[in-house]
Amino acid sequence: MTIEIKLLLAAILLGLAHIVAMVLVLIYEQGLKYAMSARDEQRPLGLKAARLERAYQNFVHTFPFFAVPVLIAAIMNVHNLPTIYGSELYFCCRVIYIFAYVFAIPLLRTLIWAGSIAGIVMVIAGVGDSFLTYDMQ
Repeated sequence: MTIEIKLLLAAILLGLAHIVAMVLVLIYEQGLKYAMSARDEQRPLGLKAARLERAYQNFVHTFPFFAVPVLIAAIMNVHNLPTIYGSELYFCCRVIYIFAYVFAIPLLRTLIWAGSIAGIVMVIAGVGDSFLTYDMQ
């Protein structure tokens, strides 16, 4: 299993960690009874739960753009420095992003987000470079 696939699996676990963190903070802010309900009675999220929700939504929006090139790299048997470093950059930035968002560090949060996007672009570039030189026979 390549490091890129390992980081893809780690990113999936990170997505699940987002969900668990949101639920735990929701329980803390709203109580277990509300968290376990169907939530027909909409209550506004507290500050931390709302930030976790937005960080999770941001993760959900970027994850497919990371997952697809990593899977393409695996299918094409591409394993090079841009795909490795890009995967590492994406994952590390996404982990740090959660904390930067929850603790409201605006400029740093944006730079970390940009780093995760740069990681995706690196993976795409690594796959694209191999695609351009791929022998079609």
